[in-house]
Amino acid sequence: MLLVESGTMQARITEDSSPKAKRYFYYSREDLDRDLARMHDDKTDTKSVVTSFEVKTLNEGDVVFSLTSNTAAIVQKERDGYILTQNFVRLKPDSGDLDPGYLVYLLNEDSKVRKQIMSEAGISVNRINVSLLERLKLPPLPSIKRQKLIGDLYFSVKKRRYLQERKADLEQFALLQVLKEANMNDQVKK
Repeated sequence: MLLVESGTMQARITEDSSPKAKRYFYYSREDLDRDLARMHDDKTDTKSVVTSFEVKTLNEGDVVFSLTSNTAAIVQKERDGYILTQNFVRLKPDSGDLDPGYLVYLLNEDSKVRKQIMSEAGISVNRINVSLLERLKLPPLPSIKRQKLIGDLYFSVKKRRYLQERKADLEQFALLQVLKEANMNDQVKK
């Protein structure tokens, strides 16, 4: 039901300055989190490499799955062309009857699918192997229209959660800055 493509081993990618060399950015866990929340404007310091080595790159709309966090997302336009590394796999439904957003929902939230993933990952080892994803049994699929609706709602919830966490982080940072300044002012007065 799923075609699984492994990423490029990062250790094999060598930096070079040949005329054919091109700059690529590595897809990271932070990128996955932003893609899961469908964040378009959030910038981070992403590692890059200039190489002529043939690498596997991501395309907007690809479903990626992290082998270390067991989390899936859909690649957004801002990360089109990023390197798919060995910590991730690209998943492609082998037919048109599975919506990518619904697939991400199933991989991240469906209890039966998660049970399959977590039983393979085990308690002490978080990294799952590619063959599990190839053997993964998905539940019976609703209509494609219903899948799209569920996928869209799921991503709306994930985006809202991401923004709430981001707001809380910014509020905490601002409060800590105020406390820091108040503490410095107290020390200067003494």
